[in-house]
Amino acid sequence: MTLTGSLQIDLNTSEFAHLRRSRSDNPPLSLPVTFPRTFATPPVVMLGLTGFHGGGDPFNFRFEPSQVTDGGFNVVLSTNRNWVESLQISWIATDA
Repeated sequence: MTLTGSLQIDLNTSEFAHLRRSRSDNPPLSLPVTFPRTFATPPVVMLGLTGFHGGGDPFNFRFEPSQVTDGGFNVVLSTNRNWVESLQISWIATDA
């Protein structure tokens, strides 16, 4: 089985305000994703950047899947600059 989806992350909202600070010690943000159907075993999850809005001084951000189960996973997002305004992250989960 293969499932796909995406997350729209707007860093201008209060939910993500702590990532907008211009500091290098921002804690990462963990965003839960629930699969629309359950896998028999934890799948392989791949993430891709499909949308981005930001600019200004050099910045960096990182996103990766974590805590993958048969029912979902978390996207862990971190950035150390406030120049990222929004991201769209697409995901694919497939049987291992």
